[in-house]
Amino acid sequence: IFADLKGGNTPGTYHLSDVNGIFNLDVIATSNSATPTVNSRNGYFGVDNNFIDGGETLTLRFATDMRAVTLNVANLAAGESLGYVILNRDGKELTRGTISGAGNGDGDLQSVLLSGAAFTGGEFATVVISGTASSSARIGLAAITGETAVREQSITLAASATDADGDPTGGSQTFHL
Repeated sequence: IFADLKGGNTPGTYHLSDVNGIFNLDVIATSNSATPTVNSRNGYFGVDNNFIDGGETLTLRFATDMRAVTLNVANLAAGESLGYVILNRDGKELTRGTISGAGNGDGDLQSVLLSGAAFTGGEFATVVISGTASSSARIGLAAITGETAVREQSITLAASATDADGDPTGGSQTFHL
């Protein structure tokens, strides 16, 4: 999705964009360290050490309204969990939930769909992922669906007919959407 995802530790906020510059995303780290970093490695994000541990949050703030985000969650073992909160553009909470681990946590990968279809309005701008006391996992973006711009559409439908004695008629109607 995002061609410019590079490995490293970026203090505070990591900005990236897709290859066409349409979807822009800020990834923001919060932790108890003096200077929290967004750690990106092998297509995954974590806080400080490429994992989201207890007491840490990773915020995905999109520049456009999103309809769905599919996350790849790695290394989240059975009994572990990550919390998430989905917010609209104004920062209003739309929904919250838990991603439960599976497997033994050693490289296990699960795909998690966070969809706007689950709440009124259907669009969101921010996903905040938080580690719980027993969690240590990392996330990657597998797919995103969102709005890039409002584009007005015009459709013209034309019809013509001829009656039984040969009289033609016709017309058209233009619809603006």
